[in-house]
Amino acid sequence: MCGIVAAVCGTQDARSDVLAGLKTLEYRGYDSAGMAVLHDGQISIRRKMGKIANLEKELSENELPSSTQVIAHTRWATHGPPADRNAHPHCDDLQDLVIVHNGIIENYLELRQHLTDLGHRFSTDTDTEILANLIAMFMRRGEDLHDAVRSALKKASGAYGIVAMAASEPDVLVVARMDSPLVIGVSGDGRFAASDMPALLHLTREFLILENGETAILKPDSHQLFDEKGQPIERELYHCDWTPEEAERGGYPHFMLKEIHEQPVVLARTAFISIQCAIGTPEMNG
Repeated sequence: MCGIVAAVCGTQDARSDVLAGLKTLEYRGYDSAGMAVLHDGQISIRRKMGKIANLEKELSENELPSSTQVIAHTRWATHGPPADRNAHPHCDDLQDLVIVHNGIIENYLELRQHLTDLGHRFSTDTDTEILANLIAMFMRRGEDLHDAVRSALKKASGAYGIVAMAASEPDVLVVARMDSPLVIGVSGDGRFAASDMPALLHLTREFLILENGETAILKPDSHQLFDEKGQPIERELYHCDWTPEEAERGGYPHFMLKEIHEQPVVLARTAFISIQCAIGTPEMNG
């Protein structure tokens, strides 16, 4: 279980707003944290092992450029031990795109071997870096970011909530979900994404809930959702009127009930650390 926050805005610098949202998600992972921005066509990343406070210190000493397009992540380690190099966000080997990911890509070893055979290079132990390079593979074949994300996810098995951005497509974020929560925030200042609504309540009260198999293209003044077949879909906004205390409880009437409902996730995480199951791999073309 990890935490994701992202923003694509028209004019305002989104770094502080994204960091503020990330702090509300630290309960979802505190092994490491990181942030990436797109500025003047270049992707810049800061990552740090440990709690978000360590990332804050890194950002104060090694500041990222101001940006209207920011993604961030707080990690609970699954593939790859806690380390600066394994912290999200992760780029492809040419730093053409960057992603944050909450979930587990179960066939990452097979995908890594396939990409290695094609000449991709890896610098981390994570399944997320494999996914970034898989998306990059399809972009290098001429697909735009959204199509490349969809193509890559057809080859990947597992759970994911992801946000991707590419240096070649400014003012665009692509999000996708399968069995890991992801919400989209909508306001007059931009579009946002997060693992949970409380991370965005300081920015908006209007949300779209992404369902399994769906993707979306987010721009500063627009959004478009797509079903699992890639067809555009419409969905009404959900207005969230939680108080700060209700937001902290995740909408549950009290903390005990919240913790009870979180037990399956906690047990699944514990089991994964101890057991890795071998599964089949989708056929790779190329």
